[in-house]
Amino acid sequence: MTRTKIIFRGLVLLCLLLPCLVAGFFRFLWMLAAGEADAAKRALRAYDMAANASALAGNPFETMSSHCGRVRTTWWARGIIWITDRVDQPGHCVGANAKEQPLLDLIDNHRSNQ
Repeated sequence: MTRTKIIFRGLVLLCLLLPCLVAGFFRFLWMLAAGEADAAKRALRAYDMAANASALAGNPFETMSSHCGRVRTTWWARGIIWITDRVDQPGHCVGANAKEQPLLDLIDNHRSNQ
C-alpha cells in the first residue's frame, strides 16, 4: 500500500472517530457529575490506552503510565513520570508497568505463536 493511501485512510478514520471521541469526553464529564466513579474510571482508562496507542505508538493494551514505566529513558517518558510522581503518587509508572507487564507478555506470546 502506498504512503498516500495510508495517509488518506488514516484521515478518513480520524474524521469518523473524532465525533465519537468528543461524545465520549462529554459522556465522561456526565459520569463524573452524576457520581458514576467506576464508569468514569473505565472511560478514562480507555482514553489513556487510546492515547498510548496513537500518540506514543505503544501497545493498544497498555496504558501510558505502563509504557513510560517500561521505557524510562526517553524524554517524553521522563516528562510523564515527572508529572505523575507529583500529581498521583511517586513510582506510579513503574508500578503500573509491573502490574500490566504479565498481560502484555501473554499477548505477545499469543501473537508470536500464531
